[in-house]
Amino acid sequence: DSEGNYDYSGYTPGVTKGNIVQRIMPGGDLNEVFLEYLDMIADYGVQLEEAGVPVLFRPFHENNGSWFWWGKAFCDEQTYKNLFAYTVEYLRDVKGIHNFLYVYSPNGPFEDEDDYLFRYPGNEFVDVFLWTQTWQDNYFCQKQSACTGDCGTLS
Repeated sequence: DSEGNYDYSGYTPGVTKGNIVQRIMPGGDLNEVFLEYLDMIADYGVQLEEAGVPVLFRPFHENNGSWFWWGKAFCDEQTYKNLFAYTVEYLRDVKGIHNFLYVYSPNGPFEDEDDYLFRYPGNEFVDVFLWTQTWQDNYFCQKQSACTGDCGTLS
């Protein structure tokens, strides 16, 4: 607003114009706003940690789709990885949040392990592997995905 305040009550993952990822990363005009969002998450994370509650935190899910500003149509593979790492490092290393398990969760189905891991940010930033599957075509009953047991150990 005219006072320089930002309205944090909105949820705008569908806003895809304006290279959002570049703008929220360090040096971008929305970096301070992004960090303030992360600060709100961290504040709540501390409350949960004090209550002994672990959190599965799934930032930037369905990253291989093109319906969110962090999707493959709006940021490339390396930019996504940088965003995910930046977010984890800020919450974990800067804010000291240690009750979060960070979840990597692209949208399925997948052709193979490489397809699933295309935007994987690295073991140092991910604790849990999941996927989002919304189709009703019995895909997983007909064909076992790379994510249902064929991945083996990722190193």
